[in-house]
Amino acid sequence: MRRFLVGLFSLTCTIGASFADGASRVDQAPPAERLKALAVEAQQLHAAGRYPEAVIPARELLELTEKVAGSDHPLVSHSLNNLGLLLQKAHQPVEARSLFTRALQIDEKHLGLEHPGIVRSLTNLALVLQDLRLYEEARPHFTRGLDITRTALGANHPAIAVGLENLAALDEEEGKYEQALPRLEHALSVQEKALGAEHPAVALSLTKQANLLKLMGAYERAQPLLERALAIQEKAYGPEHLTVASTVTALGLLVKETGEFAQAQDLQKRAVSIREATLGPDHPDVAESLNNLGSALYQTGKFAEARPLFFRASTIYETTYGRSHPMVATSLSNLASLLYQIQDYAEAKKEYEKVIAIQEDTLGKDHPRLAMSLNNLALVLREEGNLEPAHLLYERALQITETAYGPSHPNVAVSLNNLASLLHQQKNYAAARPLFARSVSIMQNVLGSEHPNVATSLNQFALFLKDAGEYAQSQQYYEQALTIEKLALGPEQQQVAVSLNNLATTMSGLAGLLRQTKNYATLLPLYKNALGVMETAMGAEHSNLAVQLKTVASFYIEQEQWADALPYYERARRVQEHGLGPDELAKPTNPDLIRTLVELAQIYEKVGKHEESQLVMERIAVPDEAE
Repeated sequence: MRRFLVGLFSLTCTIGASFADGASRVDQAPPAERLKALAVEAQQLHAAGRYPEAVIPARELLELTEKVAGSDHPLVSHSLNNLGLLLQKAHQPVEARSLFTRALQIDEKHLGLEHPGIVRSLTNLALVLQDLRLYEEARPHFTRGLDITRTALGANHPAIAVGLENLAALDEEEGKYEQALPRLEHALSVQEKALGAEHPAVALSLTKQANLLKLMGAYERAQPLLERALAIQEKAYGPEHLTVASTVTALGLLVKETGEFAQAQDLQKRAVSIREATLGPDHPDVAESLNNLGSALYQTGKFAEARPLFFRASTIYETTYGRSHPMVATSLSNLASLLYQIQDYAEAKKEYEKVIAIQEDTLGKDHPRLAMSLNNLALVLREEGNLEPAHLLYERALQITETAYGPSHPNVAVSLNNLASLLHQQKNYAAARPLFARSVSIMQNVLGSEHPNVATSLNQFALFLKDAGEYAQSQQYYEQALTIEKLALGPEQQQVAVSLNNLATTMSGLAGLLRQTKNYATLLPLYKNALGVMETAMGAEHSNLAVQLKTVASFYIEQEQWADALPYYERARRVQEHGLGPDELAKPTNPDLIRTLVELAQIYEKVGKHEESQLVMERIAVPDEAE
């Protein structure tokens, strides 16, 4: 949730000289003039995204206000709230909490327990408690603020919508999506009735509802809400406004999920352009857009284009916040994911280790974001064959996630699935089975039986059951997953990337099961369908497509139909060679490409194309040492 700095207070006096004329002159100014100068400095630094620096004048502003007005004056509450909001943006929530608590006490003393003037401090305190994951403490503050607002202003005032949206955001963070959605629908209704259908506040409500629907996998319901919000904002503010950039960003993230990668890239480029033009090239919000654009490029295998964007984003965050900051960790995590995808596991491991060190230092050793990084590092270790260290990381991630969210949150289901898949890899079937079963159960209970994430869990469980020799139940779960994934696509949603990827994976798994059980009748159509949906989801040149092409070819190879296998292998080679430089094409070093070339040369031999086979083998031959 984006939080905005409360307007700094003004005093009725004239400043004789600009603050920019020099600090020495301001330092000698009367208290009222010094207060205004500090307020201006804090506002300017905040606007520039330099939150840690803005804390310094805001802190002095508070101290001087206390000295001039007294420690429990209402103006002190205002300064406490402003400093607290800056500390939140600088990721210092513990101190912010103490400031908001004190501000609320001052407000209650001067205004009473039921005055709408205390809602600001109540809400700020609730938000920081939410940041600290103290949800049970945050909720009564949100509820109290909403009740005070309703009593004072009536049930149809726009401020009611804000209170509902705050509670919905808390529900959303706790994974209570079905509870959050009616609150957001009610909030939108209040805003439309009070302000009209084209008011900018309505656009913000539309955006919040769309973002929740995206989390729920309801992409087709979310997209028109974002498009309507964007139209309202462009009409109200013009096409280059920062608020427009935020909604363009949200729409870009959504269409990335629906497989419209070219549109996602265009939208994120637009967001970068707006933010750079308005905020300058080194603002943290520009870094956020760079990360989003990098992620959209990453999805289509454009790793060379994505990598410098992730690096630039991390540089901006480091310059703004210092090297040990959660936002730096976010960019490094994106870079590590890219390195993992290009199979540079050693470098990916180094970056994830940096991320974990930063998060442990800044967020603590029990933060859910840390659990995600532990899971990611474990995945790298598994690729390197280091299964025992990966096992320990998965167990730690699961413990953190359960402590943070409780035993029945979707994130817990993900952690359970990760640990179960490692146990599966280690052939510890007895330990893996109940974890897979619990993961599926949580997903079904929280998200509903037809959610795409349920299909993912069923898919993983089916793969395990196949390897455990339980073929009948494995096929049942694969077919359940297939049904869910086809429903997720829908007649007008043939480009939903997540569903298409899941569908391809399920088809491949089911085909593998049928191969193992010697049920060849439906095998080849499943392989080809999986290949088709994967190509639709990721594009014709995505590196992961090569694996599926070779899988289809393997069916023909098993039947010794070499001529039919050949075009699939030739295309797999072209996919793997896509984007390589001339040196790498001449003498490949990537082990996956080398393996493909060796296998392709063997197929050429089988079909009598000896010259082509020799040319392929010459590319991977190791030259003799010079005597």
